[in-house]
Amino acid sequence: MMKQNGKKITALILAAASAAAVLSACTRDSGADWEDTLPSAVTTTSESSVMVIEEDTKPPISISMPETTTTTERKTELATTASAVTEETEETTSQSTITGISTVPAVDLTSTAVTTTVPTSGSSSVSSSETSTAGSSETRESTSDTETFSSEVSSTSETSSVTSAEEQDGEKPYVFNDPISRPYCYFTLDERLRQAYDLIINAITNLEDEVELPDELALTAEEYCDLYQMIYDSEHSVFYISTRMTYATKISTQTIAGAEFVYIYTEDEIKAMQKKTDEAANAIISEITEDMTEYDIVKLFYDKLAGEVIYDETAPNLRDIYGALVDKKAVCGGYAKAFSYLCDKVGIESLTITGDFDEIPHMWNMVKLDGEWYHVDATAGYVKNPVVPYIRYDYLCTSDEIVLRSRTVYEQSYSYPKAESMKYNYYVYNNLVADSVESAEKLLMDGIVAATEKGEGVIQIACSDDKVFEDVVYYLFDKSQANALNIYDKAYSLAAKKYNRESIIYNQEKNTRVIKLFLEYLD
Repeated sequence: MMKQNGKKITALILAAASAAAVLSACTRDSGADWEDTLPSAVTTTSESSVMVIEEDTKPPISISMPETTTTTERKTELATTASAVTEETEETTSQSTITGISTVPAVDLTSTAVTTTVPTSGSSSVSSSETSTAGSSETRESTSDTETFSSEVSSTSETSSVTSAEEQDGEKPYVFNDPISRPYCYFTLDERLRQAYDLIINAITNLEDEVELPDELALTAEEYCDLYQMIYDSEHSVFYISTRMTYATKISTQTIAGAEFVYIYTEDEIKAMQKKTDEAANAIISEITEDMTEYDIVKLFYDKLAGEVIYDETAPNLRDIYGALVDKKAVCGGYAKAFSYLCDKVGIESLTITGDFDEIPHMWNMVKLDGEWYHVDATAGYVKNPVVPYIRYDYLCTSDEIVLRSRTVYEQSYSYPKAESMKYNYYVYNNLVADSVESAEKLLMDGIVAATEKGEGVIQIACSDDKVFEDVVYYLFDKSQANALNIYDKAYSLAAKKYNRESIIYNQEKNTRVIKLFLEYLD
């Protein structure tokens, strides 16, 4: 278990070089700037065989997902006013890299600082699009090609009822698979790197202080950095590892001899936290019933995280599964890791993605349903809306095309799978996609009536393509049309619970082609 310092690896140290770096900045093609001025009282040798590199790392930072709502009033002929919501972001941090270690002379090693600045989160994007704040009611143009919802769903003009699992083609109750023991990124590695990965994660799981890496693995500093990044981002159960890495490098071969680990809690604290985390996760999993499908389970996990976890940048465990599942306070890293942790436990394939949202570092998930991959962003489900609390489903099982309208994905040492299907998209799956102005009107009418029967305050629908979205927004909210108010009037006589129909609060999101109406109940 946890051992005292001063073991095998440290016994090999004849000279040391210290470097500060951001974990996700360990990328190729990043050079190191070696300082000319050396610190005093350093040890030098001409026969050094090992050097130790310490890297101070930082995980990706995160954002909240506020939503702007607009009020339309009958008395002012649909004049609109924005209801402002403060957007919360974390401070960005300066970043650096340690690549270029091999340029350190093998003779007369000294403690030398590395301070190469790199872009935020240390990765370049592999896709780009015009970014925008989620929930904004302003019209924005997307740079990506339009993908229609209609290819995955029949016309909704005839029915707006939710299709049951039994009616879905090929839908059957989910049979639990064995828990997933290794993340997606692991299977992108070759055999040599898998062996190194296994040695590292097994040592961490057993709370060892250090790990020896055999000469035959010939692991470079860059490769170790990539593996540690994968473990930090994707091995969600080891939330107790520090962002600081220490490893020993052989001077003659510039390969890693071994590494030491830093844990941010004591062994007793880790065991107690693991117990609470498992209890919290199992409590959620216990809500799965025999008739639930894979999609139903994914939605349950999404609802639990989006509905019960508070976005809090001051939380003590804001970026890990303990914060999300036990403290119920986290930022995007906590949401995303908790989602994958739950999926792992029931044998549903998933992964975490690092990228940015509106040019701010962000983390979300991909999940595999019925052989196809989808994007899931539970952080986006948490809405800071002053009008009515609800869960937003814009990013529950959506495609690359939708996601890349507002996000970029950071380049990794491996490739993410493609997400091209919309079959299990929340709106498609529940027949909430309008392919015309007429079908949008019917969906909203039916949605208002159904919402009043349940006492719910929001109606959410999507549009099949950008043209339909623009037509529906104009039809509903343009001051020359006033049809949103007419829909409120038509549904009023059928409503189980009466609502204010003199003003309408709504939200329109072009990136996801989703429109929402909010009900203000009178009693």
